[in-house]
Order: sequence, then C-alpha cells, then structure tokens
Amino acid sequence: MYWTDEQRPVAPTYATHNIRRANLDGSNIETLIMAREDIFDVALDLVGGKMYWMGFDNGIQRASLDGSNIETLVPIQGNMYSIALDVVGGKMYWTHTGHIQRANLDGSHVETLVHIQGTISGLALDMVGDKMYWVEIVSRALANASSLKWDIKRANMDGSNIETLLTRDGRVPSIALGSYEPTSYELANSEQIQTRSRQEARSELGERGIPYSQRSFVTYAQNGDLDVVRLFIEAGLDVNVQPYSASSVYIPTQEDVKELDDLKAVWFP
Repeated sequence: MYWTDEQRPVAPTYATHNIRRANLDGSNIETLIMAREDIFDVALDLVGGKMYWMGFDNGIQRASLDGSNIETLVPIQGNMYSIALDVVGGKMYWTHTGHIQRANLDGSHVETLVHIQGTISGLALDMVGDKMYWVEIVSRALANASSLKWDIKRANMDGSNIETLLTRDGRVPSIALGSYEPTSYELANSEQIQTRSRQEARSELGERGIPYSQRSFVTYAQNGDLDVVRLFIEAGLDVNVQPYSASSVYIPTQEDVKELDDLKAVWFP
C-alpha cells in the first residue's frame, strides 16, 4: 500500500511531505519521496511500474514505484486534490481548484473537462461505465466545515452529461467506487459480450503488458484468468498447445470461449 503524509518537526525546521509504502499488513515501511511542497494524492500504474502524484509547486509528477526516475509531467501550481488513472486508455485525470482536467500519461494533450466557480475535491473513474464521479462544494458559511454543503456528481469521461447524484452537509473530501464483477456464468450468457477484432485484442494485451505467446497463455490459463484467456483467443493465438508444467491442463478451443462458466472447473481439476 502507498500513501502520502506530512511530518512537522519542531520549528524552525521545515515540514516534509512524503510518499511512503508498506506491506498490506503495515510492515516494512519505506519512504519513497520527501519534499517541502504539499503532496496531495498518489495513484499507481502497476502495469507500467509508475506512481503519479500532485504537488503544490511542481504540479503532476511521476516516478518508478521505488521513487526513482522522477519526472514532472504537468507543471501547474496551486491546490490539487485528487488524481486517477485510466491506464488502458492511456489517460490521467485530476482535480485542480474548480477544474477536472485530463492528459495523456506522459503529460501531453491537457484538456479541461469540467469547470466551476468553486472547489472540486475527490475524483473516481468508472472505466467500464465510461463515467467519472467527483465531489463539489455547493455553499460555504464562515469557513466552517460543518456548514459546508457538497454535491456528489458524475459525468461522461469527456465531461459531458453532468448529473447531481447527492447533496451532503459537512465535509466530503474523497470518493471511491465499488464495481460489480459478473460471474463466469453471467458472462457466458450475457447478450452484451463484445467480441474484439484480432488487432484490438492484441493491442489490449500489449497495453496490459501481457506477452502474446503460447507460454504466457498457458500461465494465465492455469491461473484461471478468464478475461485474459478470452483476449488470447480473440487475438487469434493457436491455443492448442502443451502446458509447460508437469500438471495436466486442458487448453480450450475457439468454441470453448462460449462456455466460460465451465472453464474454471476444467482448469482446476
């Protein structure tokens, strides 16, 4: 797990703002980034091996997951509250005072998607539903947090079709989404399954950092990763291969992809 925090030693020493990580049980804490500027949020691209964050002075930056190879991507200044990644789409989204903006993962092609006269804090992406959700201040009285009113809103990921979902009192600094994952039976019987072209499937494998090879296919098949197995089949890989381990593994044919609900039982005898 990765997080941001602030250390305030006794004056006149400057406070430090950090990005740290630890094992999921809280052990083995490491400090990856130390800075004097405020660090507002951190997001991870585990496939690309990068972490992204926002600083008050340096804007949006990224580095390797161990904190090395720091790059400044979007050199903007000011309060930035939240950053979210669409790794498959090659985009990053962030909130900057009254804006929601996005750019390519290398910082190029910055776009402003939403603009208000106020503050936008938390941001979350629903890539499957093609929606983004955020928290937006509605009214403020005497700078008292208990008197704040916030809207939770959503829009298409290009900023169009804005909807107000909830209005809440008090302080609502962040938002997170819980997505529903259908069972293999539901996938097999869904009328909404989209079949990709071979080129589209191969491109998606590449974007996920998955080698297009029979050895890679067998590894994912043994792990029961149905989504990746479907990608290999749609990409046109000859999946009738012998496994690379001593255990017996059945390799599905093109027709077997229509019965994904039975595949787990086949791969885990």
